[in-house]
Amino acid sequence: MRILLFFLRVSAICNLCFLIGCLLRIIHYAAWMEIIVKTILVLGFIVAMPLNMLVSLVVIILLLLNKIMRHDLPKIIVAFNLLVLLIELWYFYL
Repeated sequence: MRILLFFLRVSAICNLCFLIGCLLRIIHYAAWMEIIVKTILVLGFIVAMPLNMLVSLVVIILLLLNKIMRHDLPKIIVAFNLLVLLIELWYFYL
């Protein structure tokens, strides 16, 4: 259970990097921020979607099999991850 909570939080951080990365593609940023921007883009555009899909799938399967209860999971993080997963699917595939 603790490892699932850890990956839920890591996935939420990567999803936040995805949203920031989408914003960074629109706005201009200073040259000294380039290393930070590259890190955010890697986390957001390469790591976020596969990790989010995997964690969301594991959460849904465990909930359906009654291995974990809904009150054991942080509802805001799960909702945020699922919402951003829909945005990522729309962004990458439509």
